[in-house]
Parts: sequence; C-alpha cells; structure tokens
Amino acid sequence: MKCDEARALCSPALDNELTVEQTALFNSHIGECTRCSSIWNSALLVRSGVKDIVKTFPPNTDLESKIKLNLDLVEKEKSVVGKNTWLLAVACILPLVLVAAFLTNAKLQGGNTVAGETVSLQASKDLTLDELISKTSHGMDLQNYDDGFSSRSIELAQKAEVGFPLIDAKLVAYNLGGAEILQANGKEIVRMCFKKDGSDICIDCYEAPSGVIKFEPNHRFGDKQTSISRVGNVNLVMFSRQGIDVVYASELPEDQLLKLVQPNV
Repeated sequence: MKCDEARALCSPALDNELTVEQTALFNSHIGECTRCSSIWNSALLVRSGVKDIVKTFPPNTDLESKIKLNLDLVEKEKSVVGKNTWLLAVACILPLVLVAAFLTNAKLQGGNTVAGETVSLQASKDLTLDELISKTSHGMDLQNYDDGFSSRSIELAQKAEVGFPLIDAKLVAYNLGGAEILQANGKEIVRMCFKKDGSDICIDCYEAPSGVIKFEPNHRFGDKQTSISRVGNVNLVMFSRQGIDVVYASELPEDQLLKLVQPNV
C-alpha cells in the first residue's frame, strides 16, 4: 500500500467498511511508515473525544474551566470496546458532510453521502459542541444502541427533509464530501465535512437552529453574531444567520480558518 492510499483511509471520505485485506495492508503500512502512522494516530486522537484531547493538549486555564463546565453536564458514556478492525473502519469514517472537528466547516460543491453513524448524546440537555464532537467521533451500530439517538446520510438536495433550512455557503478550494442528519430527541443537526485535495486537514461544519449547539466563545469576531473558541488543537468559529447557528471546526490555524469562512459570515 502506498502513502496516498493509506492517507485516504485516514480521511473522512471513507465508506463504512474496510475489507480484511484492506485492513491488513493498512496496518502493515502504518507499521512501517512513520509519517502515515503519525497522521493515523492524530486521526484516532481527534475521534477519541474532548476529554482525551484536552488531556493531551492542555488548554489555558480560562479555556479549561469553560470546557469543564460543559463536561460536567455530560453523563458517563457507555463503555464500548471494539476490535482493531472495527476501530479502523469506524475511526476512518467521519461522515463527509455535516456540521461545520471534535470540532468540524463550510459548504462547497458535490453531493455525495457518507455512511451513517449513531450519535450518543445526552438526551435531557441541549447539545454542546463538546458533546457533539466527543460523541460523533465514534461511529457505532444503530442496532447496538437504544438511547434514542441516530444519524443517517443525506444528499443536500434533500433539504426538505431537514427541520431547518440549510445555509448555502462555500469554502474556496474545499470540496463538500457528504452530509448527515444527526437526531437526538427530535433535535436535528446537520454535519458536513469539507476536504481539500492533497491536504490532510478536514473542516467540519455543523448547522442547527439557533441555541441547539452551544459553546463558550473566547471572543467575538466582527459583529456580535460571530464567536471564536478553541478546544485542544481544534479552532472553532460560530456565526448565526437566518435563525441558524453555523459552526466551523478545524485544526487549521485560527487566522486561516477565519479567512476561509469570513466570506460566509
């Protein structure tokens, strides 16, 4: 397996399952290639949730206190143990189009769909972005869960099926891979993922009716409708328009992420 093939398996643009042969080739390659192994480990880390990321990338004291306020609201998740093959298939997935990494972006061309994932979110409270990224970063079998949460792949043409209007926006040079509707107790969030050719960086975009997605902003950008924050190594930009909150999340530096999404703001 070549490096470009291995890195493609670490991207959000992967279908739901890998064959046994693909898994063996992938494991063999990352065992020999330091660069691809580093990319894979980073992908696993991002998908491992807020708690692990904060532990590895200690935030400043002010941000840490804000994160803990949200984490205190999150009930202990069910312990899910998966085989290496399952982990590989799931962790590589990250649906290609949905709520703009742990904290995820902006819209572009395309309309491919992504494999569905189950979202394990706390049912009794409004969703926080910390929860959303922590939980959507684990792909799980819907049949194995009976907690009222689900997700399914959609095409952007199916806007009528979403409980709120999707905002048409584009990120220059980034392509929209796919989209998912995440549902928790009747609340809907659409998550989209944008990838740039030749880049390992993904920009996630989350859209929802105002107030459903919440996080404490570090500061405001431009008008009062736009907020910026950071958790671990992920930068967040949220702006509100037409009664919809749009959150872009990426490991890109803050200035680069702002430059990409500013035209949409």
